Amino acid sequence: MRLIRICFLLVIFTGFFIEGYADAGDFKMGVYSGYGTITLNEEEDYPGNKLESKYTTPTVLLGGSAEYTFRKFENLFAGVEVKWVVGVKDEEQSRRDGVKVQSNNLEIFGQFYDLRIGYKNSLDNFHYRLYLSGGWDGLNLMRYNYTWLGSPLEKISEENISLWRNGIGAALGYKIKEWSIDGKIVYSYYPDGETRDSSVPDVTFGTEGAILDIELALTHQISRNMNLSVGGSYVLQKLGESES
Repeated sequence: MRLIRICFLLVIFTGFFIEGYADAGDFKMGVYSGYGTITLNEEEDYPGNKLESKYTTPTVLLGGSAEYTFRKFENLFAGVEVKWVVGVKDEEQSRRDGVKVQSNNLEIFGQFYDLRIGYKNSLDNFHYRLYLSGGWDGLNLMRYNYTWLGSPLEKISEENISLWRNGIGAALGYKIKEWSIDGKIVYSYYPDGETRDSSVPDVTFGTEGAILDIELALTHQISRNMNLSVGGSYVLQKLGESES
């Protein structure tokens, strides 16, 4: 079996960001939430048989971030970001040669943990940052209420995907008085990962792929140490599992 999975995540988010000061440097933290959609496309190739499935569901995003700037090296920073994505129950449909053969309910939960270290600077009203990143991503897919060719199946399956990630990122912003427009793009590669499916409990699938994260936001400075940000995020994740 060769499986290719492509996930699209489009989210509109709102966040608060608070800045503070530590003994040896500057500290900033933020929390945010959002609402959007997830689209999941899967393709499974068997000898003489190709099965394609598609699933789209409303999505809730929760997250937080923290960043520390070294006072003696004020252009260097280290940070951490966490995200949790919850896709509510919706129907997944599978087709063979364009004909629907299977349907089931699917619930998705995703968790993303990212560590960063990089360089930041500004020029007049422009500010930018470049950084290296690495971390771990996890996806849980719970499927139930199966039907096959119109007949119900007594089946529940759970799929867990574990992925180690490393990548690079860049951010650019332009500020006018209390307002700024900020954009971000991050590309990461999954060199090592695995997938476990309760339908085949004795098999572990090697998994690799890549993820692209693009973000654009409008930020307003409420006070000296507090900002409010409203924007959107688009994430494209492509995974391939080893043949078995």
